[in-house]
Amino acid sequence: MQVLACLFARSFIGYSETTSGRQELQVAEWVYGPGNGMDHSLKFVGGRLRQFDSKRN
Repeated sequence: MQVLACLFARSFIGYSETTSGRQELQVAEWVYGPGNGMDHSLKFVGGRLRQFDSKRN
């Protein structure tokens, strides 16, 4: 997986329930950078990318 090869810090955040409350989904955040002074974070819920953030150092 290309994404995992360039990421350097992973945080297991916990679990989230689906809207129906029937299933728990794993929540994890990956952080990488700095790229030109920017840090980037990816938030995965249930193995799917749900949020992408960038911030300047």
